[in-house]
Amino acid sequence: MIRVVLCDPRRDFGDIDEYAERLRIPTVFGEEISHKLNKKRNDESRTLSLGALCALRGMIDSSERLEITTSENGKPLFIRSELPSFNISHSGLLASVAVSDQPVGVDIEEVKERKGAQKIAERFFSEGELNSLTENSSQARFYRIWTAKEALCKCEGLSLAQNLRVLDTLDAEESGEYFFSRYDVRFEDSQYIMTVCAKNKTDVEITAMNGGIKYDEIQN
Repeated sequence: MIRVVLCDPRRDFGDIDEYAERLRIPTVFGEEISHKLNKKRNDESRTLSLGALCALRGMIDSSERLEITTSENGKPLFIRSELPSFNISHSGLLASVAVSDQPVGVDIEEVKERKGAQKIAERFFSEGELNSLTENSSQARFYRIWTAKEALCKCEGLSLAQNLRVLDTLDAEESGEYFFSRYDVRFEDSQYIMTVCAKNKTDVEITAMNGGIKYDEIQN
């Protein structure tokens, strides 16, 4: 089972700083997380990150510290090995948090008109992924591939810079090597694409923290 929470950190926790203080965040998650939060200069980015951590705390049933560290390539993970795998992503106004008993990656991206999308695809997409795009492909199609690549890298703890080009998510999915679950998310006037990735096929349970967040699974 993969559990995913979608939230709008500006509203879903009331005063985010007060809520985080009540949960003793970032004390619960340790000095590394505290340092990263303090380094964030952008208030929006800090709010999204703090909201994701609040959601994560609510998903983990433990009264003990949940100290987080990072792998060599920057993947966050709990120091205590008995705790589940998790992953966090945020874009626009939304944050998404995935928790599972197997390694998991999640990526959410707000769909925006990108004039350079084709050049980005030529630089980072595999030949198969690039060939799946046509002149009439929607922006959402581009983001479906992009979020899958990021989610796969995050699932495995791989460097994005070194692996985006060489990974072919279409082959990985078709061969059964990886499991992907994709979602069209709508919030306020924006569209988002979210992809969850794991090694083994499993059920995905999504919880939206407010009624304004709508989502539909994208069927291949």
